Amino acid sequence: MLDCWLLLTDDGRISSINWKNPMLKKTHGTEWSVYLNERLCDIQDIHFDQAAGELIWRGDRFSYLDFAEEGCSPRCLMLKRVDRKELLFKSALDSIQDGVQIYNSNAELVYMNKASRRISDIPNHMEVEGRHLIDLYDLEEDISTTMTCLRTTRPVINRFDNFKSTGGSTIISINTAYPIFDDDELVGAVVFEQNLSSINDQIQKMEEMKDTIKAKTSMPMGKFNGYRFSDLIGKNPDFTMAVMLARKIAAQHCNVLLVGETGTGKEIFAQSIHKASDRKNKKFVAINCAAVPETLIESMFFGTSKGSFTGSVDKPGLLEEASGGVLFLDELNSMSLSMQSKLLRVIQEGSFRRVGSSQDIQADVRFISSCNEQPSTLIEKNVLRKDLFYRLSTVTIDIPPLRDRADDIEELVRFYLARHISRYAKSVHSIGPEVIPLFEKYHWPGNVRELFNVLDYVLNTIEGDVILARHLPKTFHSSDEVSAPLVSSSAAFKAVDDESGKSVPAELLSNSESSAGLAGIMRSVEQRVIEKTLIECRYNVTRAAAKLQLSRQNLQYRIKKLGIEL
Repeated sequence: MLDCWLLLTDDGRISSINWKNPMLKKTHGTEWSVYLNERLCDIQDIHFDQAAGELIWRGDRFSYLDFAEEGCSPRCLMLKRVDRKELLFKSALDSIQDGVQIYNSNAELVYMNKASRRISDIPNHMEVEGRHLIDLYDLEEDISTTMTCLRTTRPVINRFDNFKSTGGSTIISINTAYPIFDDDELVGAVVFEQNLSSINDQIQKMEEMKDTIKAKTSMPMGKFNGYRFSDLIGKNPDFTMAVMLARKIAAQHCNVLLVGETGTGKEIFAQSIHKASDRKNKKFVAINCAAVPETLIESMFFGTSKGSFTGSVDKPGLLEEASGGVLFLDELNSMSLSMQSKLLRVIQEGSFRRVGSSQDIQADVRFISSCNEQPSTLIEKNVLRKDLFYRLSTVTIDIPPLRDRADDIEELVRFYLARHISRYAKSVHSIGPEVIPLFEKYHWPGNVRELFNVLDYVLNTIEGDVILARHLPKTFHSSDEVSAPLVSSSAAFKAVDDESGKSVPAELLSNSESSAGLAGIMRSVEQRVIEKTLIECRYNVTRAAAKLQLSRQNLQYRIKKLGIEL
């Protein structure tokens, strides 16, 4: 069934978009409407894979027929969305540890998963689809689990089989086959197979999960009540000094400014200060100033009064919610200068008014703020008001980046594993000797947050009980990537002068991909910029897309195209 067709003018502009699939119109119609009167070849969201005969839009693939060559006027491009269900089904079956085979009613193989190839000793390159069962295995039809199932049209459960593959390998397995019907018609059979190795693996995993469940049921399920100073791990002198200063001023009522790169643990510091103060029984309210639209931030801070604008209601803001406690302004430098001015007035006067109200409300709030750059730089850039800085930085605490406290990495790793291994039905007993040196060599642009993200990846994917270098993300398998920081979007195109005096991108001069030409260079830079942005946004694709000024679908398409692991 056709999903959509586009009418194009002689110069390739989209004159109309005609949807035949109501569901696609509902999900894509509004976004596609902005392409009207645009030249198809100029739309950045649309790419053509001519070899596959597919139009790619933000990761979605459509097979297409172009009637331009047949002399149709106007030109018509007919689209049909590519169905990915078969790929999804195959990928799901390949993730199963048991062997899975699917045959049609003639005992011809329709599908075989990876585990079945391994059990049957069939190499990955060997084409098996469409081959008859007897062509794949050296066995008698009357002792075959599959043939018995197809002949009797009844399930065959846990049958012991001992036979040979056509390659001569002896196969000893336990097989179960179920017939598949379309209404009352037999259309095939699905077979599940296990050998001694797969059974032993499952027994071991089941024992581990059983032990984990027993341990979990005996553990009190505590509720997360925020961070404390005990969560600030490290003995690095600069880090220790920052913690000591935070402890010293926690009991005071002064405002605090935390300065550190993204991922260094500024909110952990903020919550720890709150928990050690006499305001600990009051609320800790946090807001990420970079995540709130400019049109909403004032009403969020001050609240609204009924009737102040259409649809408004009496609603308290963050200042009222944090009364008696702490308001944590994360990424303060992302707040507009006009909003900074209004916040300064609240601090100076100790009161504020809801939007649309004439009644003053007292503000008994301790402000803890954070910046991801040095305040002097932010003031110089005119993104942070100097007078607001003086009000909010009674005490300034500088938090060092992880690359400057490599001596803390091993302790951080062991702390995180001890605290979070209980989430997984597996037991990690030790860390391979090569892992910590790799971590200490890496630049960590995402700091502690990135380190913990890497450990989460390992805990989700590891099979054994020892973390080895091969369990780490692919970033750590390249010495260039480990020793050098990921290039940022601003640094990637920083111009320098080569011997000819011409301006060239500094990062690309030493890039091994330069031998692949401009396309290779651009691909490398694009991948590095996206990877760094994802790390900074804690792999939140929506936030990363906004930071890169891309649509979420466009970024997902690029992530998939570049093979970036999430």
